[in-house]
Amino acid sequence: MPKYKFAASPAAIGLCLAHAGVVSLIWVWAFSYGHDEIMALVGGGKGWMSLGAAWLAWPLILLVAPVEWRFRWYAALVVGVLILAVAIPTLYTYLVWTIGGFV
Repeated sequence: MPKYKFAASPAAIGLCLAHAGVVSLIWVWAFSYGHDEIMALVGGGKGWMSLGAAWLAWPLILLVAPVEWRFRWYAALVVGVLILAVAIPTLYTYLVWTIGGFV
């Protein structure tokens, strides 16, 4: 029985991919189609940035996952990064602007 049951569950991998999908879907709706009400639901640009940056916690779960689940997590993280690929430049820009300001 694994010490950390959540890390060794298909539900965790599904949530990881769903999280990436939600971040990218919000980006597509808000930035490509101009639906600002979608951004308002997550607290504006900073809320979306926080949701997107929170995805970086998923690789930490890999550290506690049992060895037999590691390959599944590696695959899920690669797919998650591919899903996030459209939003990564904007996410990075928001993160830099939030930390350093609009200089």
